[in-house]
Formats: sequence, structure tokens, C-alpha cells
Amino acid sequence: MSAIRREEERSESLKWLALFVAVTIALWHSPFAIVLYPFTLLATWFHEMGHGLAGMMVGADFVSLVILPDGSGYTTSMRSTEFSSAAAAFVSAGGPLGPAIAGGALIIASRWRKGSVWALVMLAAALLVSTLVVVDGLTGWIVLPALALVLLWFARFASVQHRQLALKFCGIQGCISTYVSLDYLFSRGGVMVAGAQYSDTEQMARALFLPYWFWGIVLTAMIAAIIAGSLWIAYRR
Repeated sequence: MSAIRREEERSESLKWLALFVAVTIALWHSPFAIVLYPFTLLATWFHEMGHGLAGMMVGADFVSLVILPDGSGYTTSMRSTEFSSAAAAFVSAGGPLGPAIAGGALIIASRWRKGSVWALVMLAAALLVSTLVVVDGLTGWIVLPALALVLLWFARFASVQHRQLALKFCGIQGCISTYVSLDYLFSRGGVMVAGAQYSDTEQMARALFLPYWFWGIVLTAMIAAIIAGSLWIAYRR
């Protein structure tokens, strides 16, 4: 492929990415936000998987992941001993960082033609395996396998360009979910369908030191760096 052709594809890809960002943000602030509902649940899955996998990294057993109809969720982990303060904070941070890491990885994978196929298959497999192993609740049982089947259809039948666009779109949903939940990062928590819950940043504050808003700033900076780094890798010449 010539350098001119690569530059044209890169420019077109950037235009699609900008369009996805603009449309997603516009929909979030419109009466038609329900259109994004499946991707809201996907972002929740990214978030809760972030908690669960972070827990496994510090020695806990990932027991269950629940996605609630309102788009919120929670994970349940078991451990034989109490977490250290640092480990507890690490698990709390894993949730907010999860969507940005996953979204950035999908955007990076969309850069390569063969990589886009494997990324779609791996994401679909992760959705299906997690549904079988840890997901609990009707919402997750219905939506996650449905999303996995759509991703597998794109991997098998869609054109290269459409596979790459599907990855970019899913990646953007993960990254944009961070923007949507900024108020959550800068709060002590609230009352969800599952009951009153501390926010992840408030849990970090309780595990370590300094107030929740400080950890909101830290996580926001980390998320911005992850997204910026992912875009740089995906679109560098």
C-alpha cells in the first residue's frame, strides 16, 4: 500500500472517529439517549470487569458480576484475608480505568486489518465466557450474549472497513462512558437500584488518605492519558 493511500485511510479513519464522538455526545444530551443503552451496558461490563480482574490480580476470587437494568452494576469477590489498603484502592481504581483501557485497546486494534478481526472475536469471546462464568442477572444474560453475536457477525461477514468502524465505535463508547460518569468520580456515592453505595473514589479515600475529589482528579488524569496514548498509537504515521 502506498504512503498516499495509507494517509488517505488514516484521514478517513480520524473523520469517522470524530463523527462517532460527536454523535455519541449529542445522543447522551438528547431524548434519544436510549439508542445507546446496549453500549451503556457494555461500558458497565468494562467497568465491573475492571473491578473483578483487579481483584484477581491481588488474590481475590471473582465470584459474580451483576448488570442492573438502569445501567449500573456491581461485582462480588471473595478473599481469604482482608485486602491491604493499597490492594483495596487498586481494586476500586480498576473499575473507572476499565472502560478507558478497553476502549483504547479496541481503537488501537482497529488500526490493523487482521487485528480488527481478532479483536472482535476476542471481545465476543470475553462477553460469552464472562456470561457463563461470572455474570448474574437477567439483564446481563440477555444483552451481553446479544452483543457478542453482533460482534461475531461483523468478524465473519462484514467488510474490513466495517469491522474497523465497529471496533472504533465500541472503543469510543468505552472512552465516552468516562465522560458521562465524571460526576460519579467526583462524588461520595449515591443510592443505586442495588442500594446505597460509596463511589470508587470515596472507597479509595477510605482505603488510603486524602479526599475523594483528589482521587477523582488522579483517575481523570490517568484516564485522559490512557485515551490520548491509545489515539497516538492508533493514528501515528
